[in-house]
Amino acid sequence: MAIALMLSLFAELRAQETNTDAEKQAVKNAIVTYVNAINSKDAAAASACWSDTGVWIGPDGVELTGKAAIQKHMTELFAAGLMPSVELRDVHVRFIAPNVATEEGHIVVTNPNGSPHKASYISIHVKTANGWKLDSVRETLIADDIGNQVYLQELEWMIGTWRDQSDQFTVETTCEWTANKNFMLRTFHVAAGDETHMEGTQIVGWDADRKQIRSWVFDSDGGFGTGYWTRNGSSWVIDARFQTADGTQGSSVNRFNKLDNNRFSYDSADRVLGSERQPDVEGVIVNRVPEAAGAEAPASGR
Repeated sequence: MAIALMLSLFAELRAQETNTDAEKQAVKNAIVTYVNAINSKDAAAASACWSDTGVWIGPDGVELTGKAAIQKHMTELFAAGLMPSVELRDVHVRFIAPNVATEEGHIVVTNPNGSPHKASYISIHVKTANGWKLDSVRETLIADDIGNQVYLQELEWMIGTWRDQSDQFTVETTCEWTANKNFMLRTFHVAAGDETHMEGTQIVGWDADRKQIRSWVFDSDGGFGTGYWTRNGSSWVIDARFQTADGTQGSSVNRFNKLDNNRFSYDSADRVLGSERQPDVEGVIVNRVPEAAGAEAPASGR
């Protein structure tokens, strides 16, 4: 009787092991499906890998809640060419309950501009009627890989020389990395015909205290200012404050919207100088200057 009971228990344990192995493989298959969807730039397929109430916390601390919000975010990034490709390494799957599994590992994220960064991550998968789904993902930058460049990578498409031209002025901007890529340096040159109207420099960096991208600008007339950058889909909105050479205070809300790799639009609203409201600037299209032509142009920026 005892031997029969032991054999029965052994058979049950073996069955459980076999079942767990099958479920672990199912989780791993779900992981592969998700990674392939991201690398294929398929927002619908990628979001389908999430539970309805899933939570995604990126390495910058930004939190997205719900499948719909995650799909909207991915769709915007894919459309703007900003969504990176990903590679998972050292992946480990463990079960904490029959219908709940954790996934831990490292992720190598390569942005469209080719600059990679590494993070560790932990995910929770839940088993639903439609299979295993992601219920939460939290990414944490690896200490050796943390640098301000990580926070600025989504702006790296700005590197290069850009030009917009109106009936009155031509504005040419050159953007480049500083040493160690902790800042982006944007220099600008505003000309009316052959005459220089204004020049200036903008420095873009990461404000660790506010955990936000910040910029500082200085112009040749003696004015200076600062701005705080917030991403909104494929656009960046800058809440800007500035002071002219005579001490007059001003403010504006500026927006850069990437149209493709060679064009972005520029808008400036809520413009105030002193106590007077200024006209908005709308729909300025800024074009990338081909590298050969840009090499001969003055180093400048907006």
